Amino acid sequence: YEDLIRQAQEATRNRNYAQSSQLSEQAVKLNGSRPEAYANLGWVALYGFGDLPAAARHYQRAIQSGGTVWFRIHHDHANGSFTTRCM
Repeated sequence: YEDLIRQAQEATRNRNYAQSSQLSEQAVKLNGSRPEAYANLGWVALYGFGDLPAAARHYQRAIQSGGTVWFRIHHDHANGSFTTRCM
């Protein structure tokens, strides 16, 4: 399971979303009670494929399994452009 998750997260970082999804689905089949694969599937669905309903389903499963989920947050620094980044 851990190796599949590492590979899936690496594929996500490399923007290979189809491979990441496949690896995460394999991890779910191997152990559907763990949250990491669902969280990765949620990220890929939302940011890789723009599929909010699928992302919400995967994120809910991750949370129900005791895990956490993550999001990109864009916020404004009062200049109205949303281009200023924080470190």
